[in-house]
Amino acid sequence: MHRRTRFRRTHDRDALQRGIDVCSRCHQGLHRLHDEMTLGRDLNTLEALIADPAVARHVAWVRKQKH
Repeated sequence: MHRRTRFRRTHDRDALQRGIDVCSRCHQGLHRLHDEMTLGRDLNTLEALIADPAVARHVAWVRKQKH
C-alpha cells in the first residue's frame, strides 16, 4: 500500500512505516480475511483490528492453538 498515491497523500513516511506486532498465524489470518486495500484503508490501527468481528474470531481461535 505504501506505493499507492492515496496512502502517500494522506500519511507521512513515518506513519506508513509503523506497524503492529502480531504472530505469524494472526498475520496470515489477517491476509486471508481481508484484502490489502481493506487492511490499509479500514483496519490500519490495533483498535480497528480488535473491533472487527472476523479478526476477533480468528484471534480467539489462535489463542486456543498449541504454540
